[in-house]
Amino acid sequence: MVGDLSEFDDDTLQKELNKRKKKREKEATPKVLDNKDWSKVIELATDVRDQMIKHGLYRDDYDHYIFEKVMVAVFGPKYFDWHNKFI
Repeated sequence: MVGDLSEFDDDTLQKELNKRKKKREKEATPKVLDNKDWSKVIELATDVRDQMIKHGLYRDDYDHYIFEKVMVAVFGPKYFDWHNKFI
């Protein structure tokens, strides 16, 4: 049920909306997981090492993939849903 908002000026209403928006954004910010699963990070790191040994190469995109695995391990599988809102 909505009360009569006509008693509030536009500035007061806008400030309240901004306050609520900031609260929602803060609540939606990914939190560090209590039980992190490092298995995918270890798997990728091992693969990178093995590729360097076997082929003597380091691909330019390994850093990107490692970053992704670390962020998911620390914050969970929905991290990039949140992350992508900023790019």
